[in-house]
Amino acid sequence: MIRALNLENQPYEARHVMVALTGAAAMLTVALFARNLAGYGAACLALLLMFCSPRFLGHSFNNPLDVPFAFGTIFTLYQLYHLLRALPRIRPKPLVLLALGIGWTNGIRIGGLVLIPYLFLFSGLYLIYATWPWKKFSAPWWKLALHGFLALSGVSLAGYVLSLLTWPYALQDAINHPLKAFQVMSNIQVSIRVVYDGMLYWSDHLPWHYIPKNIALTVPVLILSGVALSLAPWPRKRDRTERFWVFVLWFTVLFPIFFIIKRESNVYGGWRHMMFVYPSMVTLAALALSRVLALPGKAWLRGVLTAAVLLGLLHPVRHILRNHPNTYIYFNEWSGGINRCQGRYETDYYTSSLKPASDHFISDILPGLDKGGPVRVVSNGSLAYYFRNHESEVTTFYSRYYDRGKYDWDYAILYCNYLHPYQITHGMWPPKNTIHTVRVDSVVVAAIVERKDRNDFLGTRALEEGMMEMDPRKINDALVHLERAVAFDDCNEAAYLELGNTYAAFLRFEDARRTMDKLLSIYPDYDKAYNLKGYTYLIEAEVRRQPELIDEAIRIINQAIRVNYKFHSGYYNLGLCYEARKDFPNAEYYFKEAIKYNGTFRAAYEKLAGVYEQTGNGEALAQVRLRLQQIGEGG
Repeated sequence: MIRALNLENQPYEARHVMVALTGAAAMLTVALFARNLAGYGAACLALLLMFCSPRFLGHSFNNPLDVPFAFGTIFTLYQLYHLLRALPRIRPKPLVLLALGIGWTNGIRIGGLVLIPYLFLFSGLYLIYATWPWKKFSAPWWKLALHGFLALSGVSLAGYVLSLLTWPYALQDAINHPLKAFQVMSNIQVSIRVVYDGMLYWSDHLPWHYIPKNIALTVPVLILSGVALSLAPWPRKRDRTERFWVFVLWFTVLFPIFFIIKRESNVYGGWRHMMFVYPSMVTLAALALSRVLALPGKAWLRGVLTAAVLLGLLHPVRHILRNHPNTYIYFNEWSGGINRCQGRYETDYYTSSLKPASDHFISDILPGLDKGGPVRVVSNGSLAYYFRNHESEVTTFYSRYYDRGKYDWDYAILYCNYLHPYQITHGMWPPKNTIHTVRVDSVVVAAIVERKDRNDFLGTRALEEGMMEMDPRKINDALVHLERAVAFDDCNEAAYLELGNTYAAFLRFEDARRTMDKLLSIYPDYDKAYNLKGYTYLIEAEVRRQPELIDEAIRIINQAIRVNYKFHSGYYNLGLCYEARKDFPNAEYYFKEAIKYNGTFRAAYEKLAGVYEQTGNGEALAQVRLRLQQIGEGG
């Protein structure tokens, strides 16, 4: 479509427009669904609630997967409503639209396959639940059931085939490849660090309540209250059809959440992977709140109830108006808002703050710079597209936040995700020399930093060259630069880590450990700091021939593993500790663990080969040597 509209020069803008259109379509579908179930009052309320949902509205600007998937899900349910409402006549139009809905949704994510069992489940339940001109389980009833089964089978097949047309991998094997994709999607293998409840977790080891609690903290309280009210009985207002669809909507909300909890699926980014349940939630809320507003009584009571609903919209609407384009970074009244949730939960996980920060740099900072050459701008996110029209003036590149001090840059544009919560809540974010911030309410979500000292970079480079060339003069230069760096900025994590490495290179073990203790005081539970501190005991044990120090090395390195169970360097160093003790079974175990979390860790393979040589395991040794050859060929 981008090529057809001649938008190759603006692909991201075009995609944003397309995503926004699907977000608008989802809002409209929810309103239409509510209208059919409870009238125009419910429809207007549903449209208002959808638009005043900061998380959904914000993602509708920039999320090319979760928002279109949410639209496809509610669109398919809406078409199923039309199909079942027309029974016992099976109308062709809803069937065609159902196939399109399944094709659209499954073409975005293989999880759209769940819509197929939804069709059969809800249709079968409706067939049993509804009243018919004939008795249930009579010959005409079974005839309708058979015709319906065949129609839904055709719809499911057509929808599945449509979803494959834009999916080359699935076209290679229309059965096995989608099944493999579904297995991967239901438990994503790539995990990231996530801030939750004030702690850092790997996303594949989050507590079971991660999704439910994030929903409870970030959906407007008015909508959550409406969802709860939808369970209230309305015997004189809600007919059998509406009761059935309230059950369906509740099922489509709860089943996916229970599924990912049961499967212990790998999720992150708040509840964005569950965004497809949100249209069902808003439909339930609109139905319930419209019933509340229509309760019989005096005019003043209805006025009070209407005012209460409008009052419930003030918090999200204020957030939307005040914080665009960072609309999705929203926490509701129960949570205390983002000002209270900062450092406890993820905020800008979609990096939307990098664009306004980049725009400010281009408009307010770049014109005033003395450009002897391109300005080097580093970021812990991707900036290339924002600076695409300034490539002759600006060079952008990536660095992890905690490694930024190792690189040569003039300015940094940084966003707040993946930082340790302690640093956010103890005034270490934004970093020193910040000259501009992007805020959501009073919380800094992005910062532009001007570099005023390069000693951290110069020290890192000198240490790398000195260790490579075994040149003590360069290592000493590194020491001088790095000591200056931490004197200039006593929260410079990279400088402290490299300074510790430099002290260790000079066998100044106590200085190295004191430096790591200082680093741990500003970055608690830093795996690399624990690892280096423990490693100094291992080296000291070898240098001074004091094997009892290995016990301390093992104890401290295990702390690194405790805070990061995927830390391959920690496992490797534990393997070295046990190898030094001639404890080859444990050495083998830890070298294997290092390889488990870094499959191309050559040093670990080499040490593992040494263990097998020592233990005379020729078969295993041959396999490791073969793997070493493969790694070498790959390199």
